[in-house]
Amino acid sequence: MGQPMVDPDELDPSGELKSRLEERAREYGTYVATSRIFAGNAPAYDVGHPIPVSNVVRHGYFLNGQCELVDGMEHPPEVAAQAEVKANLAAGGDPAGEAARAAQRLAEARALVKAADEEEAARAASPDTATAPDVAPEALESTEDETEGDK
Repeated sequence: MGQPMVDPDELDPSGELKSRLEERAREYGTYVATSRIFAGNAPAYDVGHPIPVSNVVRHGYFLNGQCELVDGMEHPPEVAAQAEVKANLAAGGDPAGEAARAAQRLAEARALVKAADEEEAARAASPDTATAPDVAPEALESTEDETEGDK
């Protein structure tokens, strides 16, 4: 019972599944809520719940102090600018200047996210990425001997 029946690398030889799982772990394992967060009137995240990085970027949760970085994780590039602004404000920076820089950096981060989303959509739509069963052409061919024997 201790050994798996199938080697996981045989199931995912390209490593695509592993990379997607790592990507999901980064998306949902980087930030946690420090206060209740609402989307309109509906509760979205409770204290301690994971917040996707994409929502931290879109809604500025880190800059607003509504979430914190999980121990051992690093800010993704999209949030690093927010972290810098927050540190500058804590050090006595000019709020108006920091707000303008934050808006500019947030727009740049959103452009990065949009470009990545478009690239992923283009990759998904590309015929090169379409998956086909790994069947040898010989296996699909039938010989006359086999078909005659079935009659």
